[in-house]
Amino acid sequence: MVKVIKQVEFQQRAITDLVGVVYRVIDDIYKHRTIGSKLTESERKCLFVSSVASGKTYMSGQVMDRLVDKLKEESLNPNNKYHERDSQPLHYLFISPGTGGLNDQSYNALKSYPYKNIQVRDVQDIIQDGFSDLDCLVINWEKVKSEGNVLRRVGETPNLIDRVNEALLNNGQFIIFVDEEHLGTHTDLSQEFLGEFGDYIKVAVTATPKDDEVQTYGVNKVIVPMEEVINAEFIKEKIIVNNSLVRETGERGLLAAAKEQQEILRNCYREEGLNVTPLVLVQIENATARQIGTTANEIKEILRDLGVSESKIAIKTAKEETDNYADIVNNNVEYLIFKQAVTTGWDVPRAHILVRLRDAKSKAFTLQTLGRILRTIEKKYYDSEPLNKAYLYTDRLGLEYTFAEH
Repeated sequence: MVKVIKQVEFQQRAITDLVGVVYRVIDDIYKHRTIGSKLTESERKCLFVSSVASGKTYMSGQVMDRLVDKLKEESLNPNNKYHERDSQPLHYLFISPGTGGLNDQSYNALKSYPYKNIQVRDVQDIIQDGFSDLDCLVINWEKVKSEGNVLRRVGETPNLIDRVNEALLNNGQFIIFVDEEHLGTHTDLSQEFLGEFGDYIKVAVTATPKDDEVQTYGVNKVIVPMEEVINAEFIKEKIIVNNSLVRETGERGLLAAAKEQQEILRNCYREEGLNVTPLVLVQIENATARQIGTTANEIKEILRDLGVSESKIAIKTAKEETDNYADIVNNNVEYLIFKQAVTTGWDVPRAHILVRLRDAKSKAFTLQTLGRILRTIEKKYYDSEPLNKAYLYTDRLGLEYTFAEH
């Protein structure tokens, strides 16, 4: 089913600006080609920064589609000597993390948006049919980075790299959007894979770029201020940290405060005519790093002691996933205990409260975790003010929390 999307001002501006940035790189590639030279890899990379819940996947797809229109428009310009749009097929990749079902989420999202030019395809489509002009292939970053992945498997039928080589022999130009780029594309296997795509253009897409890398993109970057996303009511206006509901120290005190805040928010949603149960996320330490004895089952026991039914508690870690986790998008689950599994790209807008029982490892990791509770359910604010804020309960302060009030 194709979604009908109403763009807001910040999205329209970001799409237009990023089309301009990528077009400029293509233009430079063509210009250098006429004099027998090439752009360096650094000169062929672009950066797109926009906050969680701002519609990065949607905007990326629109950039791909509208770039085609821009190239067609410029090819008709009699003063433009450089463009070869008619003779050079254009192929897109959208590489997304495979964790937490994010690859399927990205594919389904891109597939559901309306396009005039591009066709969204998966790996099996490309392996079977090869690349056609204006294909957009959505692939799993975890498979790209792993040894012996299916993308390179040798057999009687072509693998993905075979299809890439066919496209390059046909003079194809690849533009690669790397979603959640902050997760790292710098492993040897990642660089080897990207190197298969010839003189590709890379568009790094992230909500949390590394500060020391932003300047390396020069003018080839588009950064959407978070204030614009807040003003559009796509994300909550601020994060409240350890409010007055915290009446005792330790894990039990934090969980009790979260439970009380959850009930306040549930009643606020009822006042707005909505049947929504705010989801409480409880983040615990990895087993190897745990300084306090807080296993998932121990947290579950504390919640049960506070009166929470076991059926309302889900666990999602690398080693354990309770049966009710699959029901997380519905109101049935009220608490989710996790370590890292939902820190990136995870989309459950009713997540409203975070109880953080692990140390802050990095700014990017912290902001990605906080991003899980920032989404607004209907992309709007409510008359009930508590619904327009997110809530963090923690005894592990140490990094600055963006838009936080203590």
